[in-house]
Amino acid sequence: MEFDADEVNIRAWLLWAAIPIGHANVGVEDGRARLFDIVLVEDGIHPFRPARFLGVRVDYRGRGAGAYLLDQVVLELRRRGIVELWGEMQRAQGTLPGWYRRTGFDVNESTGLIRKRI
Repeated sequence: MEFDADEVNIRAWLLWAAIPIGHANVGVEDGRARLFDIVLVEDGIHPFRPARFLGVRVDYRGRGAGAYLLDQVVLELRRRGIVELWGEMQRAQGTLPGWYRRTGFDVNESTGLIRKRI
């Protein structure tokens, strides 16, 4: 896990055998953090390009890589005194709402908003 941070942004990279397999981008303001994206590498997609979706490479699905990445981001936010993490799902369909619920978020499927007290 590697972090690159300044006063208002946190970028985290998840590495597997020194190969980046995912990243998360978070913006911080007034004690709240906004999850802009959390992405695991998909076949042929570079993990550091801007994205607004969760894409899980087939060989990493179901292994907990996305949850681990999110947990590490939450630990860094807590260390900074942040009390809330929120964001928006691009699509409130399929397994994504359930995944966010399992990772501790409140999910509004009609608006796509997600929120977690940390």
